[in-house]
Amino acid sequence: MDTLEMVRTKEVFVDVRPPEVYRSGHIPGALNIPLDLLKMSKEKLGDKDVHIAVYCQDGNRSARGVKILRDMGYKNVKDFGPITHWQGDLRSGK
Repeated sequence: MDTLEMVRTKEVFVDVRPPEVYRSGHIPGALNIPLDLLKMSKEKLGDKDVHIAVYCQDGNRSARGVKILRDMGYKNVKDFGPITHWQGDLRSGK
């Protein structure tokens, strides 16, 4: 699935990088949930049928994040891979 298709289907982007890295540049609207806090984030993600795209810096943490979310019962989770796959502008700050 390409970037435009993900935006059209209103997927939730989850950035599993540490907060300081997230603040340096992230996909607009992405939730920052560091990998080590992902298991405790059910209220941030909501319904288990939500479409989620997980990304990180180089693709390693995003793959682990996808597994964690699937183990938590989320059904529509995709590994977006590294943030460099994003074709739009990045936002910095919160």
